[in-house]
Amino acid sequence: MTAQKPTGKKLKWICVAMAVIAGLIGSQLPGRLFITLTPSIKHRLLWLTSDVKNVGTGDYVVFLLDKKKLQGLPLPTELAEDEDGIISAVKRVGCDEGEVLSRTGKDGRDFFCAEQFLGRAKEETRMGVALEPARVQGAIPPGMAFMVGDNKDSFDSRYFGLVNKRSFVSRANGIF
Repeated sequence: MTAQKPTGKKLKWICVAMAVIAGLIGSQLPGRLFITLTPSIKHRLLWLTSDVKNVGTGDYVVFLLDKKKLQGLPLPTELAEDEDGIISAVKRVGCDEGEVLSRTGKDGRDFFCAEQFLGRAKEETRMGVALEPARVQGAIPPGMAFMVGDNKDSFDSRYFGLVNKRSFVSRANGIF
């Protein structure tokens, strides 16, 4: 016995149903997919959700950052700022509120959350521009987070300091 191909009205309804399903899925993608263009984190394609209230250590987050915190360094050409100098950044929560951030090593450039090494603040950029490490340590205050990238060259909280969780826009789940 062979299966018969749908014809006429049945085929029309199948096509309409598939178009509706594709439209619903497609309508969700533009606001949900995020492509990062810098090597700061290990993922290039991320799925965004609005659940920023339950973000904790290890979670990736899209947040807003004032360009003034970039120590005068030029923005990578891939990043756009709004008229107020605000950019969207993606980093991982390295140390969350209530956890203890410490600095050791030469000039306090090695950052730890509890016993977890978060990274070393470089003395200068690859272009030779001097960098100052953020002067933060101790218990992370309520409503704040220390954000880190996965790349040693990531410009993150080691340089711009703590981030207010009110600036979190989306949770970012890595796809690849």
